[in-house]
Amino acid sequence: MERQRLMPDGHWTWRTGAYSTLSQGWRVGELVFTGGQVALDQSGEVLFPGDVARQTTIVYQNIEKVLSEAGASLRDVFKINSFYVCHGDETELTAFWEAMATARKPFFPDPGPCGTGVRVEGLVYAGLVIEVEAIAVRSAARARSS
Repeated sequence: MERQRLMPDGHWTWRTGAYSTLSQGWRVGELVFTGGQVALDQSGEVLFPGDVARQTTIVYQNIEKVLSEAGASLRDVFKINSFYVCHGDETELTAFWEAMATARKPFFPDPGPCGTGVRVEGLVYAGLVIEVEAIAVRSAARARSS
């Protein structure tokens, strides 16, 4: 089965070379898997620490970049897994989720993909509050053109 490592030019990177063997994504046949996407810049610095709305927008822009390299788009996404950091009470959690969902909504057609949300104690770098991975199936028309 044909495989393609997905490493978009100018994409974010880790601060340390210890992670250099990890990939941003893989296309295996018509399936596309993105690694967990976060809000880092090209030098590995956290963008908008603690701001879930702004980080969510950046995360989905990053997912788009990885998918695009495989000849896919967000329209092809069927599953997302979200990992998020929110240490507040129920009121704060509700506001956090609403901000995240509002920022995510413009990226997906209706109906959107299925998803899983996992509340975690922390992510790889302080200030990151969301990480998302996606699974897509390239549409037949796009698959033939790439």
